[in-house]
Amino acid sequence: MGNTVFRRLSFLIAACEAEEWLPGLISKLLGQDHANEIEVVLASDDGVDLRTRLPSDPRLVHCPPAFRTGPAAARTRALVAASGSHVVQMDADDDVSDGFVEAVISALKVTPAVALRTVYVRGGEEVKRFQSPTLELGSLLDFYGSVICAAPRNWIRLYPAAIAEDVVASIAFLHRAGGRLPVVDADYRVRLHPHSFCAQNACSFTSAYRSGVVRAGWLAQEVGCPGIEAALIRMYRSRIAMSRAFDAFLLGGGEGDYHDFVQQHQITQSCLLERLGERGAHAPLNHVRLPFFTLAGGLIIKGSQSAGEERADQGSNGDADDNVGLCPVPVLHNEELKAGSE
Repeated sequence: MGNTVFRRLSFLIAACEAEEWLPGLISKLLGQDHANEIEVVLASDDGVDLRTRLPSDPRLVHCPPAFRTGPAAARTRALVAASGSHVVQMDADDDVSDGFVEAVISALKVTPAVALRTVYVRGGEEVKRFQSPTLELGSLLDFYGSVICAAPRNWIRLYPAAIAEDVVASIAFLHRAGGRLPVVDADYRVRLHPHSFCAQNACSFTSAYRSGVVRAGWLAQEVGCPGIEAALIRMYRSRIAMSRAFDAFLLGGGEGDYHDFVQQHQITQSCLLERLGERGAHAPLNHVRLPFFTLAGGLIIKGSQSAGEERADQGSNGDADDNVGLCPVPVLHNEELKAGSE
């Protein structure tokens, strides 16, 4: 699609029981430099008329309140109400760094779309951060989290009703941009707390991700970007593998939330790759001692054990579509990866 000249940036905020965080987020957005070039579109999804809870400001746009329609429907209501040339979605309980608005708008004036640097935080402490200076499909999938994009309003038709609809939107924006987006040097902070979506639902994601694989073609049509079907299949299959690993971790007595688990697994994978590097690129995996724990057949194996021993002891779980590999992070098999490419 052709480039869209920047006029205004619309922040699309779906709000459900977020009154603890929302006033602070809005105050920060409207109080930063270049805030005269933005609007904040609020879609209440808990039945609360936010006009009675927030100060009056011409830059605040209120959608009619709805009740429990879900994040995708709320985001779509905000999208329809937006008047900006460009849009960016946000959650009401998230936060941004100082200078965030200026950084995003300055970038959008010289490039059609940008990715936001996601930082997951808990109690003010950083849990994980998107490190790459550019967003591509591979780096997005490797992050196992949300990387939000600011893009032209006409690059997306709606937010589809599906798990990880924010990631679906980012994949659509990536596709429109030719497969790569620069990452803005400002933080979009995702708050992890006991009432967050991930904290309450993380162990139930596996079946929802499987549904995403089945519905990938429909989702691509819904978002208005049929060319991303293969990428969506690849995304959901990678999420299935990590989610099943997390399910098994919990069943094995593990503690912590999904993002802690992902972060530890990625550290462990780096350790494994270093050991493989020490032995040469073609060293057989069953000669490498795996640190911490590994996964095989959906079961946790604690301690240090070779991959060959694990395979002999545990066998296969028989699920060819979303099998968990024998590295400390789930690894998709070749037949799972061939459905999508960057």
